[in-house]
Amino acid sequence: MSDLRKYTLVSVLSGSMFWLPIAVSYFEYRNLTVTQGLTIISLYSLLTVILEYPTGVIGDYYSHKISVILGLFFVGVGMCMLSLPGGMMYYFASSAFVSLGLSLLSGSDTALLHSISNNFKHDYAHINSLSLVWVVISTALGSILAGISMPLPYIVTGLTSIIASLIAITISTQPKNKNSGNVFDKAIEGVTYTFKSRSVISYIAIGTLVGTFTISLKWLYNPFFDYLHIPYALWGLVISATMLAIAVGTKLYSTYRNRFSLKSSLIVFVLLTGLLGFLVNLYVSVLLLLGFNVTRGFITTQIDIGLNEIISDSVRASVLSLKSLLIRLVSAGYIFASGFLIENSAFTLLFTVTAVIIGVGSMLSLKTNR
Repeated sequence: MSDLRKYTLVSVLSGSMFWLPIAVSYFEYRNLTVTQGLTIISLYSLLTVILEYPTGVIGDYYSHKISVILGLFFVGVGMCMLSLPGGMMYYFASSAFVSLGLSLLSGSDTALLHSISNNFKHDYAHINSLSLVWVVISTALGSILAGISMPLPYIVTGLTSIIASLIAITISTQPKNKNSGNVFDKAIEGVTYTFKSRSVISYIAIGTLVGTFTISLKWLYNPFFDYLHIPYALWGLVISATMLAIAVGTKLYSTYRNRFSLKSSLIVFVLLTGLLGFLVNLYVSVLLLLGFNVTRGFITTQIDIGLNEIISDSVRASVLSLKSLLIRLVSAGYIFASGFLIENSAFTLLFTVTAVIIGVGSMLSLKTNR
């Protein structure tokens, strides 16, 4: 098996989401309150933000491959720990292992692919689309596994991640050049490199604007579906369809990447974002939502690949982790602010303002990049 095929298998397996359908209800099964469960999830998210950049630096300084292996292993251990009975502090400690693992993966997984791929644009889009399809499949299977035993989705996710880490060990990479200085120097180098390059700043700014909305959207689906009067029984089907639409958009990028500039993609994305708040017809809104997610898959892939083309291998994971960190921080504020508008069912205003901010901010970033 080639290294690229091994990486593809690792990437797909690392996206296993068997646990997702019971993320909150599992803690109730373990005799915790909903508030305690959400508190664990919030602390887990906060820890992921804190660890995001330092772990990217570690990947650049030592080895992207080792960072990926350890990341997958820690996720696996954390998921297996979550499957066991315990109290609130035990589950937070277990979630901390998962958080550390995901942080180690962030940035280093893309950097590892870049080092072994002969056609990064095609391979990145292709592998991401396969991973998204597996997310949908594993999420659906998770509901079935939970029906057999509530801890089972966490056990299967954990074992899958550990298997992925073992496969990652067999991937061959070129020996990494020894870095001058220490890991703290590497951290400073990553930040300095980012802010010295107008192109990198431009891509990170656009990626943060687009990524903030796309990452936050999953938390807005429930009230938005209520607003559209989508029957509750169809929510899972619609969410699965949107995830598949993202996979389609990601795959389309590898075929049509030379036909659409980033500016053209942004214009379509902004228009569809604004339109989301104006249509209240059920069927038209669902079709628009699917079209939006196809565009989302296309443009997020376009931004990620564009950024990877202009950054140096020596700071690749650090820069990608910095972008991810900014998205997580800004999305936290965006979700908080969205709550006030959602309470008044002001989705038209929310999506209109979002579209204007993304559009104006992105165009200014592109102009700065000239």
